[in-house]
Amino acid sequence: MAHSTLSVMLNRTDRLPEYFTLLLFLEALGLDEATVSTWITARRELEAAADRAENSGTAPKV
Repeated sequence: MAHSTLSVMLNRTDRLPEYFTLLLFLEALGLDEATVSTWITARRELEAAADRAENSGTAPKV
């Protein structure tokens, strides 16, 4: 993973990291499958909540 990609992912506060970027990062950390799954599930839930809020006109900060 490029240093710039990692830096952007860790320092952005206005949006979630891309799914595959987060997945690669978590796997590079050597996390077990259950922990990776927990992180991916949390990301999907945050994305769904942001989409619902955006559609209702009250988008939260991610």
